[in-house]
Amino acid sequence: MVAIAFRFPAGRFHATPWGRHVNEAEVEWPPSPWRILRALVATWHLKADVERYPQTLLDGLVERLCEQLPAYRVPSGVRAHTRHYMPQAERNIVRLTFDANGHRVGWVADPNNKKKTKPDTALVFDGFVRLAPDAELVAAWPDVELDAEQMALLDALLRDLGFLGRGE
Repeated sequence: MVAIAFRFPAGRFHATPWGRHVNEAEVEWPPSPWRILRALVATWHLKADVERYPQTLLDGLVERLCEQLPAYRVPSGVRAHTRHYMPQAERNIVRLTFDANGHRVGWVADPNNKKKTKPDTALVFDGFVRLAPDAELVAAWPDVELDAEQMALLDALLRDLGFLGRGE
């Protein structure tokens, strides 16, 4: 059996489901098998010792983990989101002006539209699952067995794994 425990020390997991727009604030929970494998492959490409762990070994590991869908033990969590009003580039605004002392005065509007004095904003949603900081998500492949080299590679990849969802 192969089992991976994921922890979220910040108490949040950010991951947009495949085929959804990030601004829909949907969260892929639990993370799909594809997301887990993609994170492992990305970690290999970015951080692995490729002389010790060649591509053929990575391919074998991925093939083994693709033989069966994982079973999950999912900790309790709450779907949540934050809303942010982000400034947008505005063609009617020429530049930000400062006085002689370097203090911000404000936006200088385009002469063609003197009513505009500041940039527009866009509402941006940031969806996530809120978890206890000590919560563990476990993905397990009960009928999958890895050889010693594959297990060593998996251990190395998990040790170096930077993120599973988005990089917040």
